[in-house]
Amino acid sequence: MKIIPYYHVDVDDLIANTFILYDEDNNCVIIDPSKDNDEIINRLNKDELKPKAILLTHGHFDHIRGVKRLIDKYHIPVYIGFEEVDFLNDPTLNCSRYMSGDYVLDIKPITVSDGEVLKILKEDIICIHTPFHTIGSYCFYFEKDKLLFSGDTLFRGSVGRWDLPTGSHKTIKSSMEKIVKLPDETRIFTGHGPATILKTEKEENPFLQ
Repeated sequence: MKIIPYYHVDVDDLIANTFILYDEDNNCVIIDPSKDNDEIINRLNKDELKPKAILLTHGHFDHIRGVKRLIDKYHIPVYIGFEEVDFLNDPTLNCSRYMSGDYVLDIKPITVSDGEVLKILKEDIICIHTPFHTIGSYCFYFEKDKLLFSGDTLFRGSVGRWDLPTGSHKTIKSSMEKIVKLPDETRIFTGHGPATILKTEKEENPFLQ
């Protein structure tokens, strides 16, 4: 798998990291399209990539603002945890009401469940339910290449906040236990801030100890 990252290094930035992943056939998925502009579309056209799906780690507005533009252009499905569907069209749940004005994404996504395997690209995508930042937060794991896209579940040296709607401090430990079981060399691509390695997080991140 090849990765095209769009990083926004400041964890407090209201723009989430976005990732394009594509296989040897140039089929691709877009994870958490956060910007409502043509940046992703222009890159897909430039590299002659073929979008097959959008994967959402959770339903906060800073992770979903670019979805509508992509589905209008490519008519591709959107995958999200079934617990998060209401976030898409509820400005209180997706937190847009508190920040930039009400944002509603009126779509019918495909829902995923814990342990489900998505067969969209050449490599399977494993869905890992990691609630606490939101009730339906998911990480997406590419087992063969040892890639984890953690959304706001796990950051370098920290984890996401749990004081937003449906968040819960009580489920941090059980969610982190799922991640700790992955191979040490797993590369972790986070929803905000820089990427990291699981071995480093096991050694330095207090939430994984």
